[in-house]
Amino acid sequence: METMKSTPVVCFILLAVSTVVYAQSCDFDTPGDFCGWTQASDDQIDWLIDKGPTPARQFAQNFGRPELGSGPFADHTLGDENGGYATIRHTGHVDGDRARLVSQEFNIDVVLRFWYHLFGQNIFLNVYLEKGGIMSPIFQTYASASTDDTWKPVVLPIVATGPYKIVFETGRDGSFRCQAAIDDVMMCDGVCVIPSAPPLDCDFERDMCGFQQDTADDIDWTRHNRGTPNRVYAIQHNAPGAKTGPFHDHTQGLYHDGYYMYVESSNPAQTGDVARLFSPETNGPCLEFYFHMFGQQMGILQVYTKLSGSTDMQLQWELSGDRGDTWNRAVINHNITDNYQVIFHGDIGGFLSDIAIDDVRTRNETCEAFGGWGGWGNWTDCTATCGGGIQTRTRYCDNPPPPYGFTCVGDDDGDMADSEQQDCNKQACPVDGGWGPWQPAGDCSVTCGRGTQPVDRQCDSPAPQHGGSQCTGPSTDSQSCDKGPCPVDGGWSPWSGFSACNVTCDGGIRLRTRLCDNPPPQHGGANCVGDDDGDGADTDFETCNTNPCPVDGGWSQWLPWETCSQSCGGGTQRRVRTCTEPVQQFNGNGCHGDTDGDGTDEDFQPCQAQTCPVDGGWGAWTSYGPCSATCGSGVETRSRRCDSPAPSSGGKNCLGDMDGDGLEEETRACHAGTPCPVDGQWGPWVAISQCNVTCGGGMLVRERECNDPSPQHGGNPCAGDSDGDRLETGYDVCKTGRCPDWGPWGSWSLCTATCGPGDRERARRCETAGAEPGANCPGDVNGIGVDTEEEPCNNGPCPEGEDCGTNGCPAPGVAAGQSQEDGEEKSDNTAVLAGAACGGIGVLLIAVGLGFLLYKKKKEETKIRPSDGRPPRTASTAWSNR
Repeated sequence: METMKSTPVVCFILLAVSTVVYAQSCDFDTPGDFCGWTQASDDQIDWLIDKGPTPARQFAQNFGRPELGSGPFADHTLGDENGGYATIRHTGHVDGDRARLVSQEFNIDVVLRFWYHLFGQNIFLNVYLEKGGIMSPIFQTYASASTDDTWKPVVLPIVATGPYKIVFETGRDGSFRCQAAIDDVMMCDGVCVIPSAPPLDCDFERDMCGFQQDTADDIDWTRHNRGTPNRVYAIQHNAPGAKTGPFHDHTQGLYHDGYYMYVESSNPAQTGDVARLFSPETNGPCLEFYFHMFGQQMGILQVYTKLSGSTDMQLQWELSGDRGDTWNRAVINHNITDNYQVIFHGDIGGFLSDIAIDDVRTRNETCEAFGGWGGWGNWTDCTATCGGGIQTRTRYCDNPPPPYGFTCVGDDDGDMADSEQQDCNKQACPVDGGWGPWQPAGDCSVTCGRGTQPVDRQCDSPAPQHGGSQCTGPSTDSQSCDKGPCPVDGGWSPWSGFSACNVTCDGGIRLRTRLCDNPPPQHGGANCVGDDDGDGADTDFETCNTNPCPVDGGWSQWLPWETCSQSCGGGTQRRVRTCTEPVQQFNGNGCHGDTDGDGTDEDFQPCQAQTCPVDGGWGAWTSYGPCSATCGSGVETRSRRCDSPAPSSGGKNCLGDMDGDGLEEETRACHAGTPCPVDGQWGPWVAISQCNVTCGGGMLVRERECNDPSPQHGGNPCAGDSDGDRLETGYDVCKTGRCPDWGPWGSWSLCTATCGPGDRERARRCETAGAEPGANCPGDVNGIGVDTEEEPCNNGPCPEGEDCGTNGCPAPGVAAGQSQEDGEEKSDNTAVLAGAACGGIGVLLIAVGLGFLLYKKKKEETKIRPSDGRPPRTASTAWSNR
């Protein structure tokens, strides 16, 4: 495995204790830089550095099945595609393959801190302490099916004596969705100085800035530009009550360009569903963002914080209900000094409750919670030009505008405005002279009716002051005077014309009138002559229209409808009535609508409108379609439809259209011109070696060829045939039955001599019941199945005068060369000596001695190694460690 380059060690000086603390930190943000960590030489997979989503994660996302991916979408450090992390690739590897990343060697106690990500299937991460070639686990985690798409922290104090290394291990076990990942690995002597996370500054214009969806909520937040779908629908359908969500983002305020994040509240979302959005880690006591909450069923927006390494979420801000069709600014001041995440929690209130956020920022200083006053405006015009007036000027709380729910200091009424007043034009105003009322200055010129009389007036209302003008106009004049009206006698007006006769025939009356208004009697004058009742009116009558009245004709009832003119396809039928109820008389009008005056009327209506049956007819054949095969042989098809004409109104199907689908097809053979590729498949396994043991479980070598079938015409090689030799070698277990073992030892035989030194032996058998067939006991290389051992014996010195040779005298009744236990023959060369006893015959003694020596030699040639592993005993050696 390749050794990666190392990075300089970072040392932090803790001023509080004046101690230099060792620290090694790696964020994997530089491609190929593992910061001194190296690939193990005995593994099968290399660790590598990825940025953004892993290929497996991106492929699953593009395929529309994100739950089938593996690995993170972004790193932990930056939370976007620019940050790196360490992971593996599963392709080209098999179950059981491992990847190990090894630290440099340490001789001091350290604290190991890192972040890990498990999203996939049968995915694991192990951390070992490697010392003296032995790896001891200090952290292990596994997930059979993980959907937790978050980075999790781990802190491990490590106490060890002597040099050691840290090893990260992952690999493939039963699944290709096995891309574990690590990031921000730090090793410190005592205290890890955790760098502050960068501040947030996200306007969502380019991407989600490392924000991640919560996989355990109900619905997701959506990055969007332009108006929300509900907002666009409401505009297109002129339904202002259905508006919800923003029309544009906050950053640019443009419909076509800016992006923001929002929660879609329409189907499939349900009331009460929640959506949570996690920011990357950040730092700073000030959190600022803009929100848009507009809709008749608006739900709840909550903002939580979560400390780095913790699972607890702290509620920092909450707002519910419709807040107007505008982007509102919100600020949150908190006292968190460590790294933390921001969680936006949207709660659906109904179909019209789209919630949106934009321009999320954190700062390393406290947020200004109040707005700032803008500059004063101009003074208004004075309310008076002289004599003292008031003028006003105004400033507004918009420099900057305050966060939602706040205002500027001093804005007690909360109207976001402040005003002040001052006096103006205090000088005295000029007063122009004004005429007082006219006063009578003489008598009226008449005794009744209207006349004139003299009047005068004074310039004292007011009198001229402070340079004001004198009164203008005359001071004397005349005015009309009224002594009451003079009496007037009434006079008749001319007669009006006669009114219309009150009937048109059979005799009636008409009248005419005149009024006493020429002139009317007034002021005590007499009424008109003849106006005895004093009503001021006179009436005159005469007869009129004495001729008989005409009689208009009237229609009789309709006669029944006549028979239809057609039996199908649409016809008409007629009915008739006559002008006889009543008959026309005395120049009366004919029946209504009798334009030709024949005294009859006809009416027509459609009938038998049902379509006449049409039998179907086949259309023209289409051209033959493409061949069904891209290689080898196939078929090509053409078709025609029953549409020339199509059967209708109960007409018959086309000839031969038995199933009535209106379609007929015919096929013919075709050839693609090239043979089809054939993918290779492995043939059966064939053993190519003997088992390496006879029992107890061993291994044999086997191989198989890529010939069932062989790859042809550009087909793929057999799966796993990476070198293309069409041969694969493997191993298989064999001889798994248990090994046989020796039974107990039998009893010792009698000593070969009755006096003086001799030998005795005992035997045991190989017990094979239930053992691997054909297996031998330990040490039984020839497969005899019997093991013997012997030892020297001595029954005391021989009696004086007897000489039985160096082996002593045989026991009574046992021939030389035989066992004293079973009497089996040990040497054919000594059989002739059977029955001989000790004596003084020299030749016999020599024969006995030679026979015994041959017997000893034969036993040593046939003896096997005992099962306890000791060498066979010879005549000159003895057993030890008995």
